[in-house]
Amino acid sequence: MFNERMVLQYVKDQLGVPHVGVELMDDDILELITGRARLKFSTYYPVVEVIELTPTDKDSTTDNRFTIPVDSLTGLPKDIISIEAVYATEGSISELDHLGSYFGVYGDEGMMGSDMMDGINQKLLQPPRYITTFKYYPPSTVEIYEVYNDETMYLKAKVAHPRDLSTVPINQQEIFIENALILVAKNILPIRDKYAVISSPIGQLQLNVEYIREIANREENFFREKLFNAAMLSKRIPMMIG
Repeated sequence: MFNERMVLQYVKDQLGVPHVGVELMDDDILELITGRARLKFSTYYPVVEVIELTPTDKDSTTDNRFTIPVDSLTGLPKDIISIEAVYATEGSISELDHLGSYFGVYGDEGMMGSDMMDGINQKLLQPPRYITTFKYYPPSTVEIYEVYNDETMYLKAKVAHPRDLSTVPINQQEIFIENALILVAKNILPIRDKYAVISSPIGQLQLNVEYIREIANREENFFREKLFNAAMLSKRIPMMIG
């Protein structure tokens, strides 16, 4: 299964471990993979998540400012890249399966669910109200105008993949791995440059700097060609309900 440990092992293999020493500890490399590499990748390949805001999430000092709930698994604020749309309804998302027709299971492609339609109160079948005026304040506050009492809000948000990378699709895993390798190489390069030549009792030892430099120098073309262009061609973005 694709996860952060698998990426760690691949990166180390590409850097020559165990035959070649690497200047970063495993924990340092993992932090780069699950931190910067994950967030950079998610900028181009986000997960689209529907986030529910109830009246209890309102700021007590105002009627139109909400605190976005923390991630249910980590207890930390969600890594939100952007909020694409806001809808309001008097129902609950567990009851309003037809929200899929507005949000789309894959990005903007609508898909009407029907399994939960039977037995839903007719009041809850009214189309959600699309809200055009809102502002997001990172990391976890959103200001929504046109809010009525007792309405539940739904944010269509682009969020980063989780740290365990479990939501990275199979057809994007190779791109993520290359992205991680480049970022790790960029962090190793200044260290290796500084100690490129080491004096020893048997003479000077020259470290392999050029291989690391070649990997690090892929960054500009990689992000332009493999991330940006590929993301523009990709229309099917996974959606999570959370």
